[in-house]
Amino acid sequence: MASTADEFAGVSTDVLSILDAQLAMFSGAAPEHESADPDAAASSTAAPARDRVLFYKMKADTHRYLAELAPPDPQERAASAFPADVAVEADCALSAYKIATSLAEVHLEPCAPLRLLLALNFSTFYCDVRHSMRNSDEIGIVVHEVANASIGIELRYIVVASIPPRPELVIDRCANLL
Repeated sequence: MASTADEFAGVSTDVLSILDAQLAMFSGAAPEHESADPDAAASSTAAPARDRVLFYKMKADTHRYLAELAPPDPQERAASAFPADVAVEADCALSAYKIATSLAEVHLEPCAPLRLLLALNFSTFYCDVRHSMRNSDEIGIVVHEVANASIGIELRYIVVASIPPRPELVIDRCANLL
């Protein structure tokens, strides 16, 4: 009997295939399993940037979940038949988060809910998967500064040297900006 994590990995593989097919259509390239349709490719290049950001965010989130669930030990992974490798999934998630972030910075308003949610999830990735509080905090601080600057609010920091910012603050910042 398959474990819940194994079932999730199977469903995630299907989800990633669908996301890759959608992203391939956005770029005008046909997915490997479909033939190239010039009409579909022409209409897909006009797809809203918001959709591309959303699909890359979803792809990154799915890889992050697989990285969080994957057994860290290769022998454990082989015994459980879990298809994901922590390092590979983490690298795929990082790549997709970076692409989504660069698209969001260009095409979405600084206070757009999708952009804020992307920053929160990317920050969570650095905290939970990469175990890098510095990168996690940096994402939260940058998104806070950019969002505040876009709505004309001066930043007011309470400087407490012994307590650095935490990802939980991103949640509060996002809620306050919406």
